[in-house]
Amino acid sequence: VKKLVMGTQQQWFARSSLIHGVSCWYGWSYVFVGVQGLSRDEIHGCEKGMPGRMSVVTQTPRVAEKPYLVFEEDGAWMVYVPVFSNSPTAGPSEKGASGIARKLRMPNEVFVATPSMSTAEINSGMNGKSGLLLTPGVYRLSAPLVVREHRFVVLGLGFATLVSPPMLSCIQVEDDLVDVRIAGLILDAGTPATSTFALPLLQWGSRVNHTSSPEDSPGVASDIFARIGSFAYLGCEPMRAGSMIEINANGVVLDNVWVWHADHDDCSGFDPGFHRGMAHYPFMSDQCRSKHGVAVHGHFITAYGLAVEHIVDGHLTWWTGEYGQAFFYQAELPYHKALPAGSVGYAVAPTVLYHLAVGLGVYMIVPTEVAAAGFFISPYSDLRNVITIVVGAKPTIFSSQVCFWLSKDKFDCFQPDSCENMRCWTATIPHIDPTSLPGLNHLGFRKPPGDASASLLGELPAGQVRAPAQQEIEVLLAMADQAAFALSSPSTAQPTQAGPLETRRKAYLNNINNNAVAYEKRASGSVGAVPHEKQASGSVGVLMVILCAMCPVPILCAAFMMLARNSPQVPLRLGASCSSAPAQESTAMLSAESPTSTPRPSA
Repeated sequence: VKKLVMGTQQQWFARSSLIHGVSCWYGWSYVFVGVQGLSRDEIHGCEKGMPGRMSVVTQTPRVAEKPYLVFEEDGAWMVYVPVFSNSPTAGPSEKGASGIARKLRMPNEVFVATPSMSTAEINSGMNGKSGLLLTPGVYRLSAPLVVREHRFVVLGLGFATLVSPPMLSCIQVEDDLVDVRIAGLILDAGTPATSTFALPLLQWGSRVNHTSSPEDSPGVASDIFARIGSFAYLGCEPMRAGSMIEINANGVVLDNVWVWHADHDDCSGFDPGFHRGMAHYPFMSDQCRSKHGVAVHGHFITAYGLAVEHIVDGHLTWWTGEYGQAFFYQAELPYHKALPAGSVGYAVAPTVLYHLAVGLGVYMIVPTEVAAAGFFISPYSDLRNVITIVVGAKPTIFSSQVCFWLSKDKFDCFQPDSCENMRCWTATIPHIDPTSLPGLNHLGFRKPPGDASASLLGELPAGQVRAPAQQEIEVLLAMADQAAFALSSPSTAQPTQAGPLETRRKAYLNNINNNAVAYEKRASGSVGAVPHEKQASGSVGVLMVILCAMCPVPILCAAFMMLARNSPQVPLRLGASCSSAPAQESTAMLSAESPTSTPRPSA
């Protein structure tokens, strides 16, 4: 690529490329990961007048390029599958035979599908093959397409569009598969809004495996666009989605993923030459329901270029897995209604001990109601270059920019470092290093194997590590004690050969996950359904959630939740008022959401 001229791009993401310089005119957030050809002077020049616009990560931590179609000299059509790299790299991917993991011959190893085929034909055709090629068109599915084999490839041409069956997924990847690739698809919600249940459009694994590492089960989702709306080709019916994309497997890479709850459609009679702007027009798509854009429950998940827009019933992105990393994130909150209390643009569960995210933005367009915060994170989360944007109102309509879990019943909220016109920016959020805490060391917690964050984060604000508050230390020690107690409980399986430290950590994670699933079932009434606008009650409700998450004994968990359910229901509010004053501790609370995956219905 010659010199990159950013022009009027509001935001931009580039990965694993070679360019010959960059010039910036106007923009909010540009993220470069593993890109060669950027000089320090150019980076600093692009920052003038807008701090935090440039986020430059010197290497790409782990990735595989998208599979592609090749016509060889002997007349054979092949699908080339690039090598998956678990080591940091910079610049373009290696070319030639050494950069290809495998070549799949068509039609011997790849089933070629057309929109005229039935879902049963396609699923049957996938049996015994190593890949599925979806030719351009719209596929109205009667059942999910199910990936059952290791190293399987699903490749769409011309952005083949899959419409989900009512209440079911477009694609399901079975558990514990190795090196699956899914690329080049549009996933459309086909569940009517009148339904009470909807599985994710893409569900990668049905459960979280706390014993595997990312080297065991890498997989890559490349160029995946998931959407929900009222569209003419689907009869203009409002639709429902739970989590539009849900990742339960470990080690998956999300590479260019955009999740969209439609803010406009072709069913509502909107005329841009006659009507006022889209933000003020009542679209049919406003009647659609969506719980989360992306829900990440698996561990060691890496996301490059992730965008989620206009989700209406919960966190736009909800991350509960450990060792997560995100490079470039853009979220636009819904136009026509405020999010439910306790929901934000990007949320990391309070129990997450390691999370790194770079170049994050949450936007509001002509808002009429105050938002509690743009981000809700655990106190261990390391965020660099965080922005909030408000178009058509004052930036202070975000009460706070970032809030993190402080203790059992408190949040600490931060105001931005600076605001310029509609854009507010924070360089980095002070966080706790969990490896420095004895209460977690004896659980066997460590940073990701081969973690090279210090060398990866070249031209970025330095991270700020803070000391934990006494309340936080007490909570951490209680968590450690629960893990040790679980090992001595008669109901707990005998320790495995993984060793005492790793066994304790797995027991802790399983306790958190299993009890959180039990809580979610009780709280929502039906698993997978979008729950009513139900909120935990004051300090009692939130305290019960945390006790339940920590408790290894199911009967005690049930007792805790009975107390929470019987306590008075009162609204919760979050965040100190936005001002130039230093960040202040807030005793207000968010309604805590539990890490849980969406179970699949039994056959």
